[in-house]
Amino acid sequence: MKKTLPVSEKSRYLFLLICLLCSLSFQASAQTSPITGTVIGSDDLPLPGAYVTVKGTTRGVVTDVDGTYSIPAVSSETLVFSFIGMETQNIEVGNQSVINVTLQEDMAQLETVEVVSFGYGTVKKTDLTGSVASISGKDLSKIPVASAAQAITGRLPGVNVLTTDGSPDADIVIRVRGGGSITQDNAPLYVVDGFIVSSIRDIPPTDIESISVLKDAAATAIYGAQASNGVIVVTTKTPTAGKVSVSYNNFFQFKMLPKDRRYEVLDPYEYVLANYEYAKLRSEADLKRFERFYGVFDDLELYKQKPGTDWQEELFGDPKLSMYHNISLSGGTDKTKVMLSVTNNTDEGLMINSGYKRNVINFKLNQVLAKRLTFDAGARITNTVVDGAGTSGNAQINIKDAVQTRPVNGVADELEIDLNQLNSEDDFQSFLLSLVSPVELAEQDWRKRTDNDFVFNAGLNWNIANGLDFKTTVNGSKSFREELRFYGPLTGESFNNGGSLPLGVKTNRDGNSLRWLNSVNWVVQGLGDKHKLDFLVGQEIYSTGGTYNMIRSEDFRLSITPEELFANMTFGRVDRLETSNNTDANRFSLFGRVNYQFNNRWLLTGTVRADASSKFAKENRVGVFPAVALGWKISEEGFLQNSTFVDELKLRVSYGETGNDRIDATATQFLFQGSTNKGPGFGNVDNVYYTPSSSVLYNPDLVWETTINRNLGLDFAFMQSRIEGSLDFYSNTTRDLLLQSAIPPNTGFNSQWDNIGSTSNKGFELGINVYLVDKPDFSLSVNFNTGVNIAKIEELDGTTDRFFQSNWASTDLNNINDYYLRVGGKLGDIYGYVSDGYYSVDDFQSYDAVTGSYILQEGIPSSGGVVGNTNIKPGYMKLKDLNEDGVIDANDRKVIGNALPKNQGGFGVNARWKGFDMQAFFNYQYGNDVYNTGKIQYNQFRRTTYGNLLTTMSSDNRFTYIDVDGGYTGTPGEVVTDLVQLGEMNADKNIWSHSSFGIAGAVISDWAVEDGSFIRLNNLTLGYSFARDLISRIGLSQLRIYGTGSNLKLWTDYSGYDPEVSTSRSSTYAALTPGVDYSSFPRSRSYTVGLNITF
Repeated sequence: MKKTLPVSEKSRYLFLLICLLCSLSFQASAQTSPITGTVIGSDDLPLPGAYVTVKGTTRGVVTDVDGTYSIPAVSSETLVFSFIGMETQNIEVGNQSVINVTLQEDMAQLETVEVVSFGYGTVKKTDLTGSVASISGKDLSKIPVASAAQAITGRLPGVNVLTTDGSPDADIVIRVRGGGSITQDNAPLYVVDGFIVSSIRDIPPTDIESISVLKDAAATAIYGAQASNGVIVVTTKTPTAGKVSVSYNNFFQFKMLPKDRRYEVLDPYEYVLANYEYAKLRSEADLKRFERFYGVFDDLELYKQKPGTDWQEELFGDPKLSMYHNISLSGGTDKTKVMLSVTNNTDEGLMINSGYKRNVINFKLNQVLAKRLTFDAGARITNTVVDGAGTSGNAQINIKDAVQTRPVNGVADELEIDLNQLNSEDDFQSFLLSLVSPVELAEQDWRKRTDNDFVFNAGLNWNIANGLDFKTTVNGSKSFREELRFYGPLTGESFNNGGSLPLGVKTNRDGNSLRWLNSVNWVVQGLGDKHKLDFLVGQEIYSTGGTYNMIRSEDFRLSITPEELFANMTFGRVDRLETSNNTDANRFSLFGRVNYQFNNRWLLTGTVRADASSKFAKENRVGVFPAVALGWKISEEGFLQNSTFVDELKLRVSYGETGNDRIDATATQFLFQGSTNKGPGFGNVDNVYYTPSSSVLYNPDLVWETTINRNLGLDFAFMQSRIEGSLDFYSNTTRDLLLQSAIPPNTGFNSQWDNIGSTSNKGFELGINVYLVDKPDFSLSVNFNTGVNIAKIEELDGTTDRFFQSNWASTDLNNINDYYLRVGGKLGDIYGYVSDGYYSVDDFQSYDAVTGSYILQEGIPSSGGVVGNTNIKPGYMKLKDLNEDGVIDANDRKVIGNALPKNQGGFGVNARWKGFDMQAFFNYQYGNDVYNTGKIQYNQFRRTTYGNLLTTMSSDNRFTYIDVDGGYTGTPGEVVTDLVQLGEMNADKNIWSHSSFGIAGAVISDWAVEDGSFIRLNNLTLGYSFARDLISRIGLSQLRIYGTGSNLKLWTDYSGYDPEVSTSRSSTYAALTPGVDYSSFPRSRSYTVGLNITF
């Protein structure tokens, strides 16, 4: 029977049903209503990758690249916001639909989660047993420079970065703990995204995620070959999931030659006075020639009113503009992530016709193929164009041309002379035409070097099981270099070897490299809370090779331009043609590493690597390099575990070996190549012949050069990590040094590769950061790093000493051996004479008017034979007779300086107030000497006619012989010969006469070796970041503007352009003769304005 409910009961059930439906509807509506917002850091920048979770549930999301998120939640729930190194925040949803959060740094945990690159992987800094110094991409982004190498200058303890001079493509020399080898290469191993490269100068800083410098064997031994001088690991930015983020960074830089660093040269009056005196002392013929072009002595006063040409201003005076632009895109899904970065850098050099252009495309792809399988691929394409040949190396224009070219042309300046209609009988026209304008010379010393580099990599990562991963990576590179070198008719090369006609040299070099790496990483599971154990084993194959082609053509017409010449080289006479295939350098390697941790207190790392290198003969090919390291987390012990002062205190000790095979690929093989350079035959015909492929004789018995590394380190963090840093002591020994040893010249070679001797490097490093204030609206921190390295030659090839040559003056230098290597000494010892001022009148008995010569007192030795002027006079340069044998000769030389610094480092200040930020950084160097060749050259007339001099040689400073007012001789302009009168005239003079030297002689003495210590205000930056709530209205998540000054101030006693220098007649850094300042390109002072934008 059907039962009928009463109306009141129906109403009650209907009401309950409606309530239930409303409740379900409300809950459904609440669960699907998203909470959105943005998570930023204390610096007002977005935090991609921050976690947003609903407390007590499994619901959670990760913030996008611009810090935004969206998550479903109800009003009664609480959102938890967290990020590594930040303080976690809990916020109740309530009736909010948009929740924006600012996370503050948690100083107590920040350092404990820092991850550093550590040889084929990463490791928490607190678990690190090796000596590693790092700098993050965030820090690099605040330094507006175009080169990663320049960005780390002075910022990492134990890492010395030297830019050889100020030219746009100057060599950047990086030394980690001094380097132990005395071969031609002490450079560290450069690894970019796992791929070995020759330099990091072409990696745009805006592409870099981090730079880690591995310094001891515990960190470097896993790399084996070439790691004996340290390893610099560069990791570029990786793509992140989320909507596409677009970032744009640029700066404009205005550069100029610092006014306070120019060479001060004689004004026109002092210039003609110095040249008059020089001519008057030499001969009557020289005096008549001088008077023909500049007038008689009584006319020289007129030059006080005459302006002179400032050739430094003409060459370097105009401000130059540099630009840097970078745009990057990053984004994707959890399965596919892509990053693309494009960088353009255009750098005008200080000197006309010099510059540097670079375009870089960097691409990365991360693809999840399956649950446990991912694929990574990347490509970096770089185009670099360098204009100009600089002022050192094989450049045809030198700083000498800017300093010593005559500022006035005398009488010829007052005459109207047609230089286009040649007249061989017009002396004044010939005189004007003899002036080689430095500006014109710079235009004719033309070079264009173009590099195209392609680097590709691809890898698979297979997570076989929890804790077990396999990775295989293939890297390949291809490089193409074209160098075009044009020598105009004004250049020395054209004059000496080209019949004063234009000539051109075109060189092409192609290089290739291939690397295949396989590794397995196993993190052992199930060992309990007290034990952690992981293993890494791997295999690596590496190969490099290339080709070389060169053609030199001469006898082109005078009016031809460089561009026309290289488009029509067939119209010239081919002087040389060379081609060769480089011998491949191959390496096969096996490596392994084990990390063990007990009770979060004791750490053990053991590594071993075996390398087989084709550069050695078969029986010496394999080198094995083991290392072991121990760590003790003292702060985890019971007596410090509850300390409120000590956050981290870790002791590290390591011992290990690393290898060096940086020799020519043919060093153990006797090979030949074809050439037409000065071949045999008659009639100066360029005959083809075979010649040895190297000027260094091969040696099949060479073995690996090995460095033994010992390190003791301490990592510390105090006061909730407000004070943190590390201290390291090290002692390294390098044995079986690979060096070119001198052999008898009758062999047809000057040197031969050999294993000789050993060196040692000992020192300490300290790096410290102090966070003085850390508040939401204001922060202030300081940092400091310093390093001391003491290098020593322990053993040589059976001898106690050896000499090397800088060759800056070639055979003009009195005794060409100006660098000394000795057992017990150091690399970089400068060898020469000791200055004893100048000969005073008391050093002479009398003057012989008949012969025109002065007679020295008995027992006073003459320096004339050394300085190149045997007719010795009062006021000539005097050298010390060190062995007291009464003769000044080569036996009176000694070590007069050392080019390596005793201490270097840097210190900086970082501040932030609301949207403003400020960074100031200083770097310094102490205890090194600079071999100042300019001080020698620019204070005498070596191979210079009517040249200018530095103000050092003004008439107020130098010893003079000219009776300016006629007070002694009765005739103005006459030479004073009386000893008493010369003594009165020069009572207050402080330097010898510029006439002391021969016309083609140079002497290295301690006077020209100067203290190279300095403190430099490297950069000062002021920036402002606009508030996020303001810029978000126009679709931006970051907008920062800034201004930077670089090289703003230099405190030094060095008299040259810059004490941070090492240049020579070689086109590359000369490792065995460092610290030479030969015609160094001046370093600019720059002012920068820039912009950082993220959409």
